[in-house]
Amino acid sequence: MKNTNSSPFISLVSLNILIVLVLTTAASYSIWNQAKIDVESFISSVKESIFLLGSRTVENKNLLLDILENPPKNLNENQVPIHYYPQRDEYGFNNGVNNDNLLNGTLLGRGRPPQAVLDNSYIFPYLERAWSRSTPLLLSSDQFYTSYRYKFIYTMGNRNIKRKTSEYLDVIVPTRYSSMAATDKSVKRQLHSRGFYITHAYKDTIDKTNVISVISPVHFQGQHIGDMGVDISTSYLYALNNFPRLIKRYAQVSLKIHGLESPLQLTANHADNFILITKTYVFEGLGSLTLNVTLPMILHGLHSKLQSMFVIMLMFNVIYIYLIRNKRERFQLQTKIITDDLTGIYNRRIIDEASSKSKLGTTFSLIVMDANKFKTINDTYGHQEGDLAIQHIARTLKENVRKEDICIRMGGDEFCIILPNTEITQAHLLANALKSKIESVPFSERGLFVHVSFGVSQKQNNDDFDETYKQADKQLYLNKHDA
Repeated sequence: MKNTNSSPFISLVSLNILIVLVLTTAASYSIWNQAKIDVESFISSVKESIFLLGSRTVENKNLLLDILENPPKNLNENQVPIHYYPQRDEYGFNNGVNNDNLLNGTLLGRGRPPQAVLDNSYIFPYLERAWSRSTPLLLSSDQFYTSYRYKFIYTMGNRNIKRKTSEYLDVIVPTRYSSMAATDKSVKRQLHSRGFYITHAYKDTIDKTNVISVISPVHFQGQHIGDMGVDISTSYLYALNNFPRLIKRYAQVSLKIHGLESPLQLTANHADNFILITKTYVFEGLGSLTLNVTLPMILHGLHSKLQSMFVIMLMFNVIYIYLIRNKRERFQLQTKIITDDLTGIYNRRIIDEASSKSKLGTTFSLIVMDANKFKTINDTYGHQEGDLAIQHIARTLKENVRKEDICIRMGGDEFCIILPNTEITQAHLLANALKSKIESVPFSERGLFVHVSFGVSQKQNNDDFDETYKQADKQLYLNKHDA
């Protein structure tokens, strides 16, 4: 019977290959998962910045409505001088000439200033004070108010740009920003949930840079009189990029903004690198971000983890060697307990183990065998020759049975062979063959032979091992008497 306890779990080489595969897989997953976390953190930063700007835009819109509904009592103290520029047929202030007021913002309007704008110029300093609260939120933001009733744009910054015409002001129409956003359904959904919506990227009216706008419509006295908004330069999104070095150098992260032909490459664009994993995130109203994890990224990430992987590998090797040594020692002790010292085959202690582990199958046969006139050998030639006879019998049994058969020295010159899944007819054939081999070969240099007798039985119905053994032993006794 083969005892599996003698085999190690797996070889040390196989273990280390397995450890390397597991650690490499785990580390690669960790690198990928951390990359997702870093990208999702960037996405959260973008959303937080845009949503915070949007909420401030809504607040500024509400402040404007409050001013329009409750104008200051003394209008003269809040009036702002507005100039007309005949060479451009344009009115305003702080747009390259006549910077004679204390405001930082720039007013741009088509034609001569309407009287209502002159009378209500007090709104501009109020808006500027409101915008000043939001200035630190985004360094590349430009807050503005577009009036559709009076065809002007009031922007937060001082626009000292030389212009020869005011034709660009023809874009001041109520559908200007909503037409550059997503579908009407998406705009309505954003307005309902946030109070503002996000446009696609477009060229800014004044300085022609790529921007997206966050817009909160202004409705007064039942009319859409204007839009309160903020322009965010698309280039500013690079400033929010706080990716770690591994992503910046080896991953591919691109932001596709609605309205831009080419995506913004937020990391080095290694188009020739082998891409292992791709994940895309969608921004409603803004666009989508794509994360491509490349093979060089994983390899460089693994390189940084080599030390910790080596420590873990060493730890597993120490534990494994300890377990193998402990297992081997236990096996050797167990083997010694169930092994006969003289012959090297099992002793009778194996019977309980074989029976308890159901190794005998649904049916089994037994061969019980012992030497004839063994006492005569001991008395005539000495116990040393007797031991050689016992060893000869055991060796012949062991060399001529199957691996699953169990050879046992029951004690003295008595032996037992357990034959799992074997009928009694086959057991008889084997017993006769073993008897012939034992008796035909001398067991010592003196040319001495030993003769044996045997008994055979087969498990019947619900008989246990002891009952089956008694039947074989009874048969042995009869055969020995006849011999």
